[in-house]
Amino acid sequence: DSETYNVLIESFLCKGLPAEAKYTLDKMMEIGHLPNASTFRSVIDGLYSDGRFQTASRVMKCMLEKDIKENFDLIPNILETLLDRGHVEEVIDRLELMFVKGCAPDLNKLSNGLCEKGKSFTACQLLQFALQKNCNIKAATYDTVLNGLCADG
Repeated sequence: DSETYNVLIESFLCKGLPAEAKYTLDKMMEIGHLPNASTFRSVIDGLYSDGRFQTASRVMKCMLEKDIKENFDLIPNILETLLDRGHVEEVIDRLELMFVKGCAPDLNKLSNGLCEKGKSFTACQLLQFALQKNCNIKAATYDTVLNGLCADG
């Protein structure tokens, strides 16, 4: 049952085995048990901590597809890390899903964070997405991105 799977997943995570925890999560869903938000969050955290950012992103996508929107505190970190590593299309895909599900992160904060890391062009791509979605982007964010683009040459 679900509780047994949850205990097994937590055991794998406690032993530092996030890949096994994800495999168990997948099997759990395959046989028809829906993990709760806490279980999803634990697996995402374990994968993220282990440097498996894209796998964590895929678990996040699955969580969203199942309409589980709680425990999203790690999501901005995952998106920012993926953007830092050049996975812009994957992030845009996740953001699209988040907008559909009504749980989009603060794109101002994400854009500003990218500029602080010298990723102004990526921040510009994020702002283009925000414009397409009619997001409320602060003038200061546009200013930060434009200044970053000018500084980058």
